[in-house]
Amino acid sequence: MPGKHEYRWYEVDASRRAAHYFDKKYGKGNKNYDSNKPEDFFDIDSFVNGVMNHYDKNAKYINPRWGTTYQGAGNPISGGEVSIWEILVSLLTI
Repeated sequence: MPGKHEYRWYEVDASRRAAHYFDKKYGKGNKNYDSNKPEDFFDIDSFVNGVMNHYDKNAKYINPRWGTTYQGAGNPISGGEVSIWEILVSLLTI
């Protein structure tokens, strides 16, 4: 939903960078990745799209904090927005 904080350009950029980093280090990019045990590895789809159900049968990753598949609402990695205030404040500080 555009207009929310997680859609700010800097949040989207941070989420995109984190998603790709964790996928490379702890997900499918990890040399020990085992497609038969995806629950032991980072799932970029769950990170991006979120999993609101604690016991989603389609979710691959188990959140160690909850012991369930719950991931929250997701983290957008594209479609960031820029506010006019960010531009105006930047221009005023020059």
